[in-house]
Amino acid sequence: MSQMSHRFARMTSMMLQPAAMGAAFDHFRDASAPAVRAQPGSLAILGGGNPDTGFGCAISFWETLDSLERSNANPKVVEAMSGYAQWMAGPFRVESYSVTSGSPPDPDVAEPPQSWMRMTTATAAPGKLETVLMSYSDRLDQARERSESCVWTTLLAPQIGSRILVIEQWTSLPALLAWEGASKDADQRLFRAEVLETPPVRDRLAVYGLY
Repeated sequence: MSQMSHRFARMTSMMLQPAAMGAAFDHFRDASAPAVRAQPGSLAILGGGNPDTGFGCAISFWETLDSLERSNANPKVVEAMSGYAQWMAGPFRVESYSVTSGSPPDPDVAEPPQSWMRMTTATAAPGKLETVLMSYSDRLDQARERSESCVWTTLLAPQIGSRILVIEQWTSLPALLAWEGASKDADQRLFRAEVLETPPVRDRLAVYGLY
């Protein structure tokens, strides 16, 4: 498993009013993304959402943990974040992670006209975090090797606790769905082996922008 401990990520997630998803992601493009990318140490920010459920998230990538933490208090970042209040249907959540395998996405690479992101959250059983990280890292390698539609992946380990985040970006929705069965089977094997504390949760999101 390639170690990327010198890279970090912050995920901000929230439930939005489904009818307001378009307005919220316009705000992401016009206010949040520029504010984040202007901060020292910022590498990229990726936004996605599910218009059916109203779930939305932004994942930003940073050179150092210090640069990530400093950006949390930056007035422009805080002001951009406050703009979502008018569309929110519940509280938001902010989490910090280390990039364990894979890499931050490259905003200079041309984005496909439409792509999808599968985000899997899983909680390792006590003492099993490294085993879980290695299992998901191998699985992501296989997805990229076996499907040209899987264009980018990263695996994020928590700064505190044992809840990991697995992210895959796909250019073909049928290809993503075809890989779903194998992913579920592998997750069930980990859960039955008591490597995972609870069954993983998957969110399939439309990608709304990479900056």
